[in-house]
Amino acid sequence: MKIRNLILSLTATVALPAAAQMFNFSLRTNNQQLIDRALAGAFVRVNQGYDLCDTLSNRHFGRGGEDFFSIIPFIGVETERGLMVPAGALTPWTADADFIEYQGQYRPLMTESKSLPLNISAPERVNPLAGRNLTGLTALIADSIRENSGLRIDTVPGQKNGWLIWLSSDSPLAETDSVSLTSISKEIDVPADGSPLPISNPEISETVHGGIFITPVQTAIGHLAFTLTGIMVLDDTGSWVLDFPFIQKPKEVKTLTPISGLPDRGKFNPLKKKKK
Repeated sequence: MKIRNLILSLTATVALPAAAQMFNFSLRTNNQQLIDRALAGAFVRVNQGYDLCDTLSNRHFGRGGEDFFSIIPFIGVETERGLMVPAGALTPWTADADFIEYQGQYRPLMTESKSLPLNISAPERVNPLAGRNLTGLTALIADSIRENSGLRIDTVPGQKNGWLIWLSSDSPLAETDSVSLTSISKEIDVPADGSPLPISNPEISETVHGGIFITPVQTAIGHLAFTLTGIMVLDDTGSWVLDFPFIQKPKEVKTLTPISGLPDRGKFNPLKKKKK
């Protein structure tokens, strides 16, 4: 997948990644195979590596003879604006239980960021370390060197009738480059302010790693495209929520009100040109 400009990044008309752009099937269809094809290449495993720095001596430490302390995996989603990830991917030590005993003694520093597409054969890619938070739950990592061809972003709130796409596997995320996609038809009302919505855990026997919400849009007779409406992330309580980082609040319309009761009105108006 190619990425043009950043920010991880979840709403927009989907310019489907690489292999699938549009499909001739009804808006009423809920075909798992077609959804799998449409989203091929959209998901990546993002490996975030960091080391520990002694701020007094400026010495860096890894673990077990490695040049890193830990590498923590996250699910990323390729979008037209960059790679969308959970906000914790920018500070991977917050998701690492092994860091707790060193907290306060050493400063954690990001050392490397790599991504590997899930479910398709492709080489691992070194990503820029820089990213920015979109919300308290979601972040975006950009790559200005590569042209992006990921999912487009929609910013429109309101009623959406689409699918929750859950990602799961029977192996830990760090040990697999293959996940299962489970689609669940659902109607949601995206808040105008983009605030996250609680989402019930799916009835899946495998370990759930995250997911997205997509909305089908008919672009022409017999043609369907997808929109990326939201991303599933864990909140501070460990519960899944659907976050909408690209939803834009409606612009406030400032109404004009007449001014009355001012003294000497009409005697002098500095905006009027003086007569010659």
